[in-house]
Order: sequence, then C-alpha cells, then structure tokens
Amino acid sequence: MVLLEAQSVGIPCIAFDCDTGPAEIVEDGQTGFLIIPGDVSDFSRKLSKLMGDQSLRRKMSAVAIKNAERFSDAVIGEKWQMLFSELHRDLNSAR
Repeated sequence: MVLLEAQSVGIPCIAFDCDTGPAEIVEDGQTGFLIIPGDVSDFSRKLSKLMGDQSLRRKMSAVAIKNAERFSDAVIGEKWQMLFSELHRDLNSAR
C-alpha cells in the first residue's frame, strides 16, 4: 500500500521485486525502479540516479500519479461491482 500512497502524490518508487506485489504497482523505468531482490548495489545505483536527475523525477512523478489512478476507490469499486453482478447473474441462471 505504501507504494500506491507514494505514487498517488507523485513520488517515484524504488522497490525490490519480491513475489508479493511491487511489479503490480511499479512500472520499471516509468514510475520508478524494480530491483532484483537482494541487489543492494543496483538499489543504490538507481536511488542515486533518481536523486540526481530532477527531470527524471518529474517525468516519473507525472506517470506515477496516473498509474496510481488504476487503484483508486472508484476503479476498484467498479471491478467489485462487475464481479458481484456476474456472480449474481450466474447464480440466477443456474437455478
């Protein structure tokens, strides 16, 4: 959730690409950087790159804000509504 919160206010993220989620949120090279788990050297390089390049931060910031909108309450709520509608329709057709 912290990755989404950061992106929603325009903060590019750097995260280890563990099995449980970062790749679903961070678009490598677009909204931040994904690092092979445990590769502290690459993490350090990417962090230095991001801190030292204002135009890169601004570019990633704009994309991050748009990316985070995929996870907004309205978008996720609509997906849940569609799922429940499909389940309801399937249940009624099975009767």
